[in-house]
Amino acid sequence: MCRYTKLPISSAHTAHRYIGALLQVVIALGVSIMGVAQTYEANCEGLGEQLHEELAQSSGNDAKWAKKTLMPLLCSPDMRSSQLDTIALFCNVFEENRVSMSKGVLNYLLTIEQLIGRNDPDLWHTWHEVVDAMLQNKKWKKSLASFLKTSPGLIREQILFDAPSGKWKLEDTTFQLNVDSIPQLTFLNGRLIGEAKNDRIEVLRTSGVWNLTKDRLQLSGGKLPWTGTRFDSLGYYAEMGPFELKLKSSGFVCDDAVWYSDLLEAPLQGRVTTKLQKFENIDSKTYPRFASEADRVRLEDVFEGVHYEGGMAVKGARIAGIGTPDFLAKVEVVRDDTVFMVLSAAEFLFTPKGFSTAHSRLNLFFRNDTISHPDVSVRLDDLSDAYRVMRQTEGLGQQSFED
Repeated sequence: MCRYTKLPISSAHTAHRYIGALLQVVIALGVSIMGVAQTYEANCEGLGEQLHEELAQSSGNDAKWAKKTLMPLLCSPDMRSSQLDTIALFCNVFEENRVSMSKGVLNYLLTIEQLIGRNDPDLWHTWHEVVDAMLQNKKWKKSLASFLKTSPGLIREQILFDAPSGKWKLEDTTFQLNVDSIPQLTFLNGRLIGEAKNDRIEVLRTSGVWNLTKDRLQLSGGKLPWTGTRFDSLGYYAEMGPFELKLKSSGFVCDDAVWYSDLLEAPLQGRVTTKLQKFENIDSKTYPRFASEADRVRLEDVFEGVHYEGGMAVKGARIAGIGTPDFLAKVEVVRDDTVFMVLSAAEFLFTPKGFSTAHSRLNLFFRNDTISHPDVSVRLDDLSDAYRVMRQTEGLGQQSFED
């Protein structure tokens, strides 16, 4: 057995290099480190029993897990002596730093279970490097409990954050851990998935950097399909520039986005907002959202013979046509290559089933005649191809139709 004594440490960086060197020795040579107080010994039976007794003081369920899973794992053929030394070392360091047994140490041990199952020496090493770095830096140490809580799911399923309100995880990529200027997690060209009880967000072809001392993930951009709406996600999606995700939140905003739709001849530049939400049915889902930068957009044949011109915003599978007091949004209805009806309004609401507006000016053309009204509600049911036009009961709506 080799014995090491503490060296004078003048800075957090020196501390990290010192402990990192010790970790290299532990992993490479399988020796016990004596530089910290020795409460936990690198003996599988003794270590397992010590941890079992400690966990039993706070939780019966944790004690059952320790006896059923942890103790056999520590003494299993899959556990190398160098790994056992590392576990004992960190348990001693945790005690010296007063890391909670019921939260911090338990989550460390739950992560060890996942790391042994992965059998990835590089991941074992880099994950311990991150934990060590957080222990040695006063500012980073504040984030240690959160990182340890996240780690079992991170190692098992690449889960970045998990809460009853929703979780964020990675697919189709493999994350990397490193400690350079900061402890961080990186990944390339993968999928970021947000999941809630009945909702899902997907960002495709994205890369990211997560400063593990914060809860914000910096992403390179990616493709956002209109998942979970009545819109076909192949024909309706946004290509996003760089954006930030706060992991504790249920969604994100990207100010640099281009929206593609089967309705459009050319894509639109604008802003995307998405959010995991509770909704009763698919028609009440109002995310993802897109707001166009352009004041005037023209859509040909939104439905057969129905053209639209004006501003535009998208809420789930609903497209809102937006006008201004100076430039009202306009819907033209064409029959036999002739404009049959023109509606002008501050807002139109389009869905896959039709469109509606609560307050619109109506002009109806038939041969050489025109019927108009300053304030009507209009609804189109696309399946029956029937328009329902009604006068409002107040204000200008009380006026008669003009011929």
